[in-house]
Amino acid sequence: MKQKEIFLGGEADALFERNHQALQTRVFDLSDPVIESVSNISRQTEYAGGLKVLEIGCGEANRLAYFAKHLGADVYGLEPSSKAVELARKKGVHAEHGSADTLPFDSGSFDVVIFGFCLYLCDREDLFNRVA
Repeated sequence: MKQKEIFLGGEADALFERNHQALQTRVFDLSDPVIESVSNISRQTEYAGGLKVLEIGCGEANRLAYFAKHLGADVYGLEPSSKAVELARKKGVHAEHGSADTLPFDSGSFDVVIFGFCLYLCDREDLFNRVA
């Protein structure tokens, strides 16, 4: 069975449940290196109208909610845990249930794409697939 099938079949929700409480104490502010980097990008003149940000593996979208609130960013998430997607949507994030091998978005539609702590979950044969 492929990693994607395992994760979308329930393991993503189990992982979310195991880690949800611990993540409640995490602070999402400029001390987060991803938030700091995206904040620096948003200050560039060409992004004065606001960034469009996608985070793959967004969890319950705390980082994306920060971008929306503090940067005025248009934020989107892709997450294999349906429970996390539900919480992300309650925060106003355009969150989709799925995995990175098939993105439900048009190519080139984001200014910033964050692909964080997810690569270890990818099937080896998918790691080197290229999108035309």
